[in-house]
Amino acid sequence: DIYVVTFVLFASLGLVNNLFGLTTYLRERIRYTNCGIYLIAFSIVNIFLMLIVFSYVLTIVRYNNPTYQYWACFIIPFVSLIMVDGSIFLTVAVAVERV
Repeated sequence: DIYVVTFVLFASLGLVNNLFGLTTYLRERIRYTNCGIYLIAFSIVNIFLMLIVFSYVLTIVRYNNPTYQYWACFIIPFVSLIMVDGSIFLTVAVAVERV
């Protein structure tokens, strides 16, 4: 049960952090640069990743349901891997743009 609380705590902090970042990046002056667009996309991808973490916690709590088992075994690992790779790609794009 401590793991569920830890997951929810970290996912909540990550979600709030990404929402604040997205609010900051949506300012008009930042949106005009390529780096600003990459940062907006980075925040959106990470918001979706935090929602996936929340759904992962739901599958931990309700794992006896076959739908949640299918979700936990096939969909969550695939989608989370895509989100993490997208975050890495956008981080590299920001780094290359800043050079």
